[in-house]
Formats: sequence, structure tokens, C-alpha cells
Amino acid sequence: MSVTPVEQKRLLVIGCGRSGTQWLSELMKDHGLDIGHEHMGNDGVVGWQWAAPRRWHNHGWRLDYRFDHIWHLVRHPLGAIASMTTHQRRTLSWMEDVLDVGGSISRIGRCARLWVLWNRFCAQQAERTVHIERAACCGGTYEDICRWLGLRERELVRHRGYSRNSRPHRELTWDQLATEASEWALRVRADAAHYGYGDDE
Repeated sequence: MSVTPVEQKRLLVIGCGRSGTQWLSELMKDHGLDIGHEHMGNDGVVGWQWAAPRRWHNHGWRLDYRFDHIWHLVRHPLGAIASMTTHQRRTLSWMEDVLDVGGSISRIGRCARLWVLWNRFCAQQAERTVHIERAACCGGTYEDICRWLGLRERELVRHRGYSRNSRPHRELTWDQLATEASEWALRVRADAAHYGYGDDE
């Protein structure tokens, strides 16, 4: 019985959906790396689905590849959770199946729970966490990314916003999250602090 050889790739970036994965893929391409968005490129892939050891539609099998580096991409929870409410129900259900969680809960509650649990799932696999907000501005994380991958900084790319593939959605405040997802709001806030987000961000 033949065994498909495992392919070695340079970089895998995983995180919760609606956290800026498409923007980060484009940033890599602007610097000459073929890092695909959700689909595998010659140098790797950026996509929330790739955190799981199973196939999401036709996006490929995680277990067919090994990676030199695995990063965890994170976005501030209020923006990420609000944007996650635009996910189709089958997307949320697939993530819950991967994590083996379920139960009757509001849509905001589901998204808050998934923001917490999926990010923890990704962080366990990754060597470092990258903040999308700080990657999209000069200095800080953007310069770190270039240094980590041996890339030359480009002024044009530094100042490009990360709101690629944006979808219309409601704004979300901490008070609204506490009201609509009371059992998860404190955990969201604690994990946000753990990832380096302050209350004023």
C-alpha cells in the first residue's frame, strides 16, 4: 500500500475566522512569498480551516503537510466576534464539531465561545501569536514578521489597512457582549488580555 509523502512548507498561519487571514496572505505575496489564502501555495497557507486535522470542503488535508513555522493570527475579539456572526451556520457547526462543543446558545454566544476555544486550539499548535492590527501598521509586529521570515520591509505595504474581504456587520461593545453572551464574556475578556489587548483597544 503506497503512502502519500508529506510535503514540507515554509509557513502555516491559523486563527479564528474573520481575523484578517486574506490580508496577511496578500502581505506575504507582496513580499514575494507564495502563501495562499485558505488554499495551499508553494510556500504555505493562511487559513482558519487549517487548524483542524480534517478537510474543510476542498481546502486540502492538514496531515499531508509539515511546516517550518506555525503562527497564530489573532484579532481583537469585539471586531472578530461581530464579523463572525456573518458566517454561515454550517461553518459554525463545523468548527463546533472539530472542538466537540455544542448546545443551545445565541448566535453571539456561539461566536464568542468559538473565538475563545478556536484561538486556544490554534495557540496550542503555534510558536508565536501575531496581532493583525499591529501587523497592519508601521513598526512593531510588521517589522517582526519581516525579520522572522527574512523579508525586506516595504513602505507601500506597511500602511495598507487590514480590512480585506470585509462583510457588513453590527458593531459590538463589551457591554453588549456581556448581555448577549454572559457565560462567555468574561472568558473572552480574559483571553483578550492574555493575547495582549487592553480594555481601551
